[in-house]
Amino acid sequence: MLPGNLVPGSSTKRFAAIVFDMDGVLVHSTPLHDQAYRTLLADFGITEFDYRPFAGRKTLDSVRILNDQHRLGLDEAGLRATAKRKTELALDLLRSVNPIASGACELLETLKKAGLRLAVASSASPESIDLFLDINNLRGFFEVVLSSADVREAKPSPEIYVKACERLGVLPAATAIVEDAVAGVEAGRGAGAVVFGVTGTYLAEDLLQSGTEVCVDQLLELVPFLTA
Repeated sequence: MLPGNLVPGSSTKRFAAIVFDMDGVLVHSTPLHDQAYRTLLADFGITEFDYRPFAGRKTLDSVRILNDQHRLGLDEAGLRATAKRKTELALDLLRSVNPIASGACELLETLKKAGLRLAVASSASPESIDLFLDINNLRGFFEVVLSSADVREAKPSPEIYVKACERLGVLPAATAIVEDAVAGVEAGRGAGAVVFGVTGTYLAEDLLQSGTEVCVDQLLELVPFLTA
């Protein structure tokens, strides 16, 4: 149950807060994660990989699934070591490429000036989120930053978005969530928020079918919907 100090949106705006996923939304990291997983799996002789089903999931959860799918034979220590290596590979790529999404800074500035409260709620590791926020000087935009370390259950569980609303002190119904993955859309809707989709990881038809209210190709296209 949400605490009683949550507040609805203002009388003039539909939303009081906007919560962003990070990977695939604020940063075009899908190719980086895909490459990191492919590098990882190549050590096991696996060459076929589709990143989309793993988008929005914790790395350790994804490695567990891959371990079962491909019968890698990893024990718990091996699973954790493999997940750590994948994170390190992705961090190295993020440092070298820094593929911040077009319009991300402008969108955040616009939303902040409009008086909206902002948060990041990502299944990424704390290290990935810190790196992205710091190298792009974005930390000051966000009142709340949540990572995979802050929840017990990863998306599509709504836990991370429920917790983001609690930390912001805003009702889910007065919160917009921006997502790129089906698991994230399901998590946002499960929390009781309105979800907007950004294409890239998934096609618009997949995101709309999962329950996004609107789906766009560029972040700045969201301005009229989020500030209305």
